[in-house]
Amino acid sequence: MTQRSQKNKSYISKEVADMFVRIEAHKCKVDDLRRMMDWAADSPEKLEEMEELSSLYEAVGKVKPSEDIIHAPDNIPSLWQNFSRWLRPSSPILAAGLIAATIAFFVIGNVLQFGPVHQNYKTRIGEIRNVALEDGSEIYLNGDSLVTVNYQKDQRYLVLDEGEAFFEVAKDKEREFIVEVGGVLVQAVGTAFNIDYTENDVTVSVTEGTVKIGLAHEAKLPANQKSPTLYASVGERVAVKKATSAMPQSGNDKETDITQRLGAYILKKEESSPDHFSSWRSGVLHLDGAPLSTTIDRINRQSRKQIAISDVRLNPLPIYGSFRLDDTDGFIKAIEVLYPIQHIETEKGYVLIYRENS
Repeated sequence: MTQRSQKNKSYISKEVADMFVRIEAHKCKVDDLRRMMDWAADSPEKLEEMEELSSLYEAVGKVKPSEDIIHAPDNIPSLWQNFSRWLRPSSPILAAGLIAATIAFFVIGNVLQFGPVHQNYKTRIGEIRNVALEDGSEIYLNGDSLVTVNYQKDQRYLVLDEGEAFFEVAKDKEREFIVEVGGVLVQAVGTAFNIDYTENDVTVSVTEGTVKIGLAHEAKLPANQKSPTLYASVGERVAVKKATSAMPQSGNDKETDITQRLGAYILKKEESSPDHFSSWRSGVLHLDGAPLSTTIDRINRQSRKQIAISDVRLNPLPIYGSFRLDDTDGFIKAIEVLYPIQHIETEKGYVLIYRENS
């Protein structure tokens, strides 16, 4: 019996516990593997601790609580069990070979067995969430938002399904960083930008670097047609809308001509203060003429007391100024002074109605 077992059979060191957690979370690195090979030669008691943890982990997976509490799997497969038998070599030559084989097992396994990274991140109303991605990029999700991350060997592909998000992109020359939103693609490398997806309209605002905006349909273009693109840099934002019969067509705007053909998208670029693009992260909303309907949708992402508009005549009213997202009452008082608006308070929030002239 080893020295550790003689002292306290149930003792598990923090070093061993941390190693086991990394293995089971598929976060084991090459240095970790080398450390385990050293344990096999110099500290076999640490491998016994790992085996005890593995047995406990498997036993917990066989516990079946009440169905209305949780579903426990019949058996939890342990990665530790897959290679623990390799860590007791009988010769130095075999040990060297097993180190190489173990490292190869993890490198190949992470690419083939576990496949591309696919993860959904969603926030509730009133929540702001920071997501750190495996390449060093970060996403800040506004309330009531959803983003899907698909990381593959040759591409970083994300989809903003709803809401608003700010992206800080880590440089990676080997993999493009692309966000699909509302029928368009936003591509960037080493860039920071904000995307607001409200009422099926998309607004892309750039705070660092440059982004390229094109159509998500571009893969279906005939070979003899160029994909429509538009570039935006620091201090610029691009509003993307679906064209209607009421929107004039510009013969000089090639992007408009192509997007009209592929789904009628109008891309409009304008300058704006970079400080305004993602002010929602600090709880402030800067507005420079956004329609009331769009503004309310943005406020509702963070407000527990929701606002609704009962009269379509109020939708296009332009809103200017800065408002705190946690002061819905102050926002309503301000717009009632500026516009023919009055509100009715309900249990769930506010309803805005048109105030007829007396």
